[in-house]
Amino acid sequence: MKLQKSEIRIDTSSRLQVVNITRKVSNLLESSGLERGFVLLHVPHTTAAIVVNEADPDLWEDILENLTRLIPIHGKYR
Repeated sequence: MKLQKSEIRIDTSSRLQVVNITRKVSNLLESSGLERGFVLLHVPHTTAAIVVNEADPDLWEDILENLTRLIPIHGKYR
């Protein structure tokens, strides 16, 4: 079984942001030469997430609006 480990660096420009990483992941897969297997994506930051969803800017806006409403940036957290 072949194993390949790669890293993608994502820089953001705002505190809350949706970043489409599909192209970056696809490029890594194409350059790997692998034809079958699994892809494992991991985010080491506690306030980041990987979400599989449609590439729809309206949906991304809805997600960000609802996150801001449910978890305010300036909430009284401990």
